Amino acid sequence: MSALKNDAIIVLGSSGTCVEVFLQNAKLPRGTRVINSMSLGSMGYAIPQALGVSIASGKEIICIEGDGSFALNIQ
Repeated sequence: MSALKNDAIIVLGSSGTCVEVFLQNAKLPRGTRVINSMSLGSMGYAIPQALGVSIASGKEIICIEGDGSFALNIQ
């Protein structure tokens, strides 16, 4: 996580192992924002959510999504 900027924005996907592992192990620098749907988003929710956050904030976004959820968005 040393590559993250102090004001990074991280968007997490729907519930799943990738999100749970990230939240349990991440050591984030001060000022980092994590946007999570708290298991209310359906599979594949993080990618459109990250696009919206990027447009609204004008910042670079880091999106963490599982492989199954990612597959729903690549068609």
